[in-house]
Amino acid sequence: MAIVRIADKTAGRGRPACKSVGLALAAALVLGALTVGAAHAETRAERLDALGAQIRAHHGKLTPTLIESMGRSALEAKGDARFYGAWRVLNYYRNNGQDADFDRWAGQLRKVATRDGDPRLAGMAEAMRLSGPVLSGRADSLDDAVWSRFDAAGPDVRRVAQLERLRVAVGLNQWARASAVGAALIRDVDGQNRLTWPLAAEAHTLLATTLGDLGDHLSALDHLTAAADLDRRIGSATQDAERVYDLADMASAAGEYAAAERLAALHGEVIKTSGGPRATFFNRYLCASIAYDQAQWARTLRCLDTVAPLLDKPQDGWAVGALRMRLEVKARLGDAKGARQDFARLRAAPDGLGAEDPLSDLFSDAYTLRAEKKGLEAFDVYDRWRRKAMRAMKEDHQHKIAAISSALQAELGSKREQLQHVEKEAALQRGLNTAWTMVAGLMTLLAAGGAAWMVHQRRVSRELRDARARAEAASEAKSTFLATMSHELRTPLNGMLGLAQTLKLEPLEPGEREQVELLEDSGRNLLTLLNDVLDLSKIEAGKLDIAPIPGDLVQTCARLVRVQGALAADKGLAITFAAADDTPASLSFDPVRVRQCVSNLLSNAVKFTAHGEVAMTLRCEPLADGEVLATIRVSDTGVGMSPETLAKLFGAYVQADASTARRFGGTGLGLNITRRLAVMMGGDVTVESQEGVGSTFTLSFRCGALAEATPRTEAEAAAAPFDLRERRVLLVDDHPVNRKVVGVMLAPFGCVVVEAEHGQAALDRLEAEPFDVVLMDVNMPVMDGLEATRRIRARPDWAGLPIIALTADVMDDQIQACREAGMDDFVVKPVDMAALVATVTRAGRTPRQTDHETGPSPERRMTSLAASR
Repeated sequence: MAIVRIADKTAGRGRPACKSVGLALAAALVLGALTVGAAHAETRAERLDALGAQIRAHHGKLTPTLIESMGRSALEAKGDARFYGAWRVLNYYRNNGQDADFDRWAGQLRKVATRDGDPRLAGMAEAMRLSGPVLSGRADSLDDAVWSRFDAAGPDVRRVAQLERLRVAVGLNQWARASAVGAALIRDVDGQNRLTWPLAAEAHTLLATTLGDLGDHLSALDHLTAAADLDRRIGSATQDAERVYDLADMASAAGEYAAAERLAALHGEVIKTSGGPRATFFNRYLCASIAYDQAQWARTLRCLDTVAPLLDKPQDGWAVGALRMRLEVKARLGDAKGARQDFARLRAAPDGLGAEDPLSDLFSDAYTLRAEKKGLEAFDVYDRWRRKAMRAMKEDHQHKIAAISSALQAELGSKREQLQHVEKEAALQRGLNTAWTMVAGLMTLLAAGGAAWMVHQRRVSRELRDARARAEAASEAKSTFLATMSHELRTPLNGMLGLAQTLKLEPLEPGEREQVELLEDSGRNLLTLLNDVLDLSKIEAGKLDIAPIPGDLVQTCARLVRVQGALAADKGLAITFAAADDTPASLSFDPVRVRQCVSNLLSNAVKFTAHGEVAMTLRCEPLADGEVLATIRVSDTGVGMSPETLAKLFGAYVQADASTARRFGGTGLGLNITRRLAVMMGGDVTVESQEGVGSTFTLSFRCGALAEATPRTEAEAAAAPFDLRERRVLLVDDHPVNRKVVGVMLAPFGCVVVEAEHGQAALDRLEAEPFDVVLMDVNMPVMDGLEATRRIRARPDWAGLPIIALTADVMDDQIQACREAGMDDFVVKPVDMAALVATVTRAGRTPRQTDHETGPSPERRMTSLAASR
């Protein structure tokens, strides 16, 4: 349903005979070379049905409220998440013809860009604004100089500008330019951050339109398959209706009418849960187009009956195209009066909508005169149309042949030099042959060579796709195994650690308390091992992201020193911390990863030091680009290391020597993960050591500089009182042990905990009685936590109810799924009592924001919670 696709369809319906004649000679040679698609019509139909089934299986609910919520969440985010999230909302409104919503969001982006000093947002809005008048027919094409000015705005803005350039080229049937720009954009996005994948999906969709125009429906289907596959991999449902529309339209154009009818029916299903305000119009237009292609004139009119008011007073190019189709069909069916009325409506349409088409008017007028029993006049008008159509065909015939030739050359890049040589040889023979013979010969050679090369390319592409599929399957299997292992281990750990924490609150004998503490320490050691393996896997897969937020770096480090201080005191060690006086009070950094790195260095220093001291220092240096380089040094008077040990120190699963694991435990992953995290934060970890004297580890990383402020410190946040008295908490979990653990943890604070064993039971409880907070497990029978959350958010009377996820799956995809479903926070199993109580308390203090309020988004609250752990 993107603008270019509707515009092309409209143009075709307005002058069907002219379009077919204009492309006949040029496209026939190309189609002769692409017989693979024609020879496998059944396979093509099966692929169309299979792709439709895939979209149906992964389709989710997409309401206007959810689109608006996505936009607000994007604007509250930072960096690439904000940029590409905002682009997806603008692109959704553009493709669904919601011009008012598009203009409203574009204006909002410009305001936010000015407020936050974000030129990328302004550049994106400007690039998408430029293409609008061209696509709607209110302006001519834009030259290269207009687009090249975005090259200096950075890679993200340049990609969006290139996509709009591609959109314009496809809309104007500039096939060569569209092929070149689209292929370059897909190559540029390939391998980039997954946030850029929706741009690649849109480029694939636009290229499918171009290839469909050229008659290569098999390659067009390949591009649509790639677009749908990207949608599935990123979990996006914003383009489902558009994907099904394009598939149905392409199936009809290729003569696969049965598949087109099935896909049109699927489109009607999809728009019930994800269609915009114009979804019904697009569905009726699709129905009419398929009926038109099959010469089912009466059915064509029936398809358009429900949107007749939009056609009677057309306000955009889509309505004009549908009106012109209705005019022609009425004339074909003999309804001369109705056709004349539609002629009048076309002439009354606002300027710039494409209603002025003299050639199409002649064609429709001939049929109308025939319906009025004016045979001689009809024949005269038809003859005038035929002569003008042939003259127009001759005038642009050379242009169409050149355009098709250039487009194929872009697809067959490696054949460019050979084709240029053939063209030069053909030029030497120009005096011996007529111009038409030369063009036909050149196109025959081009098509023959192109066919052979495309067969080879398809074979290579299939092999590459198979290899990529195997690699992706292996990666998917690894991720599935890690997620399952994490979930299965964290569930029993939750019971063990949770009950150990609650036991410590009871009055115990010294010996009993020591046993409980040993039980808790053993569980936490196992949890640390599990977290190390998951972190290493996410780093190697490129799925671990750095999420900086404002915070106090000095307070963060001081708190870690206090935590290690108790362990150092037990060994008789002195532990000190000093921060430079000029250290900024507020910086932007990822507190979770900084805490992980510093904690590892401190714990190692205490672990390997038998006597003496451990000292940590912090200093910050401003950088030329405005950021700050933080340097943390941890020194000890421990055993030290030899040069041989230092050489292998940062390898995975490496210990200083074979006895280290036996004496001190651990996996040898800590320093490897610490260095990798430091590099991801723009720094590094280095070490200086002398055997028998001690070691000094230096951690450096980049921080964002912030305006001087007095943020609430972690110590102040931790000191805030837990006021949970009479707080009604709905605890939803299918595992009785988990419910027992959480209930025991909350009991001392005066909470009223009501239990439910699955999502449907939780909905029944909410119907029966009010609650202040919901603690929601994710994976449950009958109804899982994600579906239950979506249903809660769909109820206006429950919109403000805080929902906190309880999950044993800490993979990024799971956290993202919780956020998209509407959860406000999450607590990781095994549940830490302090984190649980702090999260429930915070949920009560900060009510969920409504559509018209501002405040921290669920994503920001989730990031803050992760930081507090």
